[in-house]
Amino acid sequence: MRRGIGGELILLGLALGFLWYGYGTSSGESAGFELYAPDEGVVRVVSWNVGVSVTDGGVALPPEAEAHVVSALGALAPTVVVLQELRDLDQLERLLDALGDEWRGVLGASYEGRRVAVLAPARALRALRGSAGDGSSLGFRLRLADELRLTGVAIHADALSSRLRNQQVGQAVELVENVDGPVLLAGDLNIDLDLDKRRDLFSDDQYLDVETYNYLAERFVDATLGTGSTAEPDRRLDYVFVSGGWCEVVAAGPWRRQRAPGMDHDPVVADLRPTAAATSR
Repeated sequence: MRRGIGGELILLGLALGFLWYGYGTSSGESAGFELYAPDEGVVRVVSWNVGVSVTDGGVALPPEAEAHVVSALGALAPTVVVLQELRDLDQLERLLDALGDEWRGVLGASYEGRRVAVLAPARALRALRGSAGDGSSLGFRLRLADELRLTGVAIHADALSSRLRNQQVGQAVELVENVDGPVLLAGDLNIDLDLDKRRDLFSDDQYLDVETYNYLAERFVDATLGTGSTAEPDRRLDYVFVSGGWCEVVAAGPWRRQRAPGMDHDPVVADLRPTAAATSR
């Protein structure tokens, strides 16, 4: 996905204007997502990094926190869930068993001992071929009510290397680049472009992270733009992107005060109302 120097400079200029509009015009922290019962037909997407923070051990979802995750997802009643930092297939199966018989799940390859997963109370859910070999992304296809077919990617980009994040986001987009129909990309990108907050933890190349974000923003709609931080201490690292035209964003943002002990990410929710064009495909 890496571009030439000229292209980077153009994108950087565009990014600065975009960031001023998207972030610089806001004041204070957003309240985030407030739980409510969505209207029939609304697609509720949840993305959640359920791992333990580096300061508390930096491990994938502890077994003792599984019940908390199940309880939170049960309250949300989502249409599709993207999780980052699961341990293994056994853990995924325990979560599915606890959620109910109607739930299905697919699991990505191990990435530094952690895995991404997609879960849904759906008739049909399957993984796409070609998901990133390093385990950073997992493509999937989901059949919803009204015969809506959703193609998506779950992603967990590298926490330390901007170069790797750039490559991994490019690989994730390639999975859905030629899809004719509704597309979703969700997960922990480990990119924080909020100009009003600290910038000293993750980015080793600020310009490249801007380029990576804009690569996504050129192709998709950022459904959670302007909805506040998602991770400690005050960073927006978790995102939900959708292809343009197939849905209206009804509500979105981090659902606060839902972390188990040791977690440093909030679950991020996006309620999407499909358009007539999307459901008639």
